[in-house]
Amino acid sequence: MAALLALPSTPLIADDCNELFQQGALTQAEACLQAQARQRPQQARAWYRLGLVRAARGHYREAVDAQRLAVGHAPGLGQAYCALALDLRESNQGVEGLIAAREAVRLLPDYAGAWNLLGNLELDNGHRPEALAAYDRALALRADYPGAWFNRGQLQERGRLLEEARRDYTQALALKPGFGEARLGRGELALAHGPLAEAEADFQMAASSGEWQPEGWWGLERVANAQGRKARAAECRERYRAAVHERDRRLDRQRMEGHEEVQPYEPGLPLPGVPENF
Repeated sequence: MAALLALPSTPLIADDCNELFQQGALTQAEACLQAQARQRPQQARAWYRLGLVRAARGHYREAVDAQRLAVGHAPGLGQAYCALALDLRESNQGVEGLIAAREAVRLLPDYAGAWNLLGNLELDNGHRPEALAAYDRALALRADYPGAWFNRGQLQERGRLLEEARRDYTQALALKPGFGEARLGRGELALAHGPLAEAEADFQMAASSGEWQPEGWWGLERVANAQGRKARAAECRERYRAAVHERDRRLDRQRMEGHEEVQPYEPGLPLPGVPENF
């Protein structure tokens, strides 16, 4: 299960490009921003915005190219280093991503999102104590940050600290009840270690609505199998197939209409102390 990443929450793009993005026309938004960047090749923010829309499309390697130009023109632009770190991580360049994340926290020491992202990259590189310290720092800055609670829960679970992991997942859900990944994470923990009733409750919540319905039904199928309820397991398997089919149909409709599924590019934390124009 992918860890929730963190990027600064700044206005993505302006004017016509922003309108295209808001409409879900990401291909056109990227073309619009690319034209702006070519017109103003020395302006770091133009490259930064182009990188964000590329990341929103899931084109992380191309986003890396844009963010490298952004930080090349403005080495003090901390949010561009955050974006670069995320894009490098998503394009399997974790060592370089860790370097970018460390620069992001140097530039933005009071921004919890940068510390959360650093924790992800420290963990990717096998540095568990450093990852825990980064998540703790993020939560010291923003105790209401559900993504950092979730990520720390995953780290605790990997370290077999099961009660601590359950508490962190629960805290993430208390702050954000619709947090599907945290719901599924807590459900998986209960499925593996008990009690099954808690796993069933979390998977049922995930299956009831939202983007994680297929995963919720898959979890319910495994709970039913563990309980020896073969008929219920078969029913959940059919519900899982139907939910996958519906999700595929929805994505196909969006593509036919010129819309794309926006990939995660920011968790919604405000970025302190960074001017919009420079």
